[in-house]
Amino acid sequence: LSLDRVENSCMSGMSDVHGSLKRKASFWIELKTCALPSNPKTKIRPKFQPAQPGWIRKRLASGDRVFVLLQVGSGGKAKRFLLDGCYVPRLVNSGMTVEALEEAAVLPPIAFASEMIEACATWDFFI
Repeated sequence: LSLDRVENSCMSGMSDVHGSLKRKASFWIELKTCALPSNPKTKIRPKFQPAQPGWIRKRLASGDRVFVLLQVGSGGKAKRFLLDGCYVPRLVNSGMTVEALEEAAVLPPIAFASEMIEACATWDFFI
């Protein structure tokens, strides 16, 4: 397993984490957090830097695996949604309810970090 936190001052938009598992695909993860809305119909729109959606789109178009790990809420009520990067335009433009995030997530929001890493390296994109 290799996970690297990326801080890049030369290129804007690059995702936060690059990872790979032995004999499996490498992947990128963009980390985001948002407050848990009190109304379940409220759409969640994480803040992306202006260059991030374009960078993610280019990586996906080149065949890379890119995900968003979105934590909604904090403490014991926090849910962590691992989303295929194809959902970035929807998150940026219109947002998603918690219910929509649960439906779109690669794994249940209670998944362990090790399960998320395995999923990132083996997920079959549906695009």
